[in-house]
Amino acid sequence: MLNGFPGVDPVRRAKLMEVLDINPDWRMHTVSDGQRRRVQICLGLLKPFDVLLLDEITVDLDVLGRADLMQFLKEECEQRGATIIYVGCLSCCTSHQS
Repeated sequence: MLNGFPGVDPVRRAKLMEVLDINPDWRMHTVSDGQRRRVQICLGLLKPFDVLLLDEITVDLDVLGRADLMQFLKEECEQRGATIIYVGCLSCCTSHQS
């Protein structure tokens, strides 16, 4: 499923699949919404980045999956010097007018 992308470091791909608990035998038409979201996140992170904006990326992840992903992102910042802007919830920052 995730092997057909050119220019992707296989070590990085394997690490992301481990972090996000992705089974390489999954078929997208048979997985749950949470599993589908993990594959989408993996696809978005396959190639290294300098700056990354994440908007509610963990919304469909369970508690352990969320913690593993946040640890991976922290390591990206520490080891590669990447910058990540993480937004958890914009609804608390916006105002609604009638």
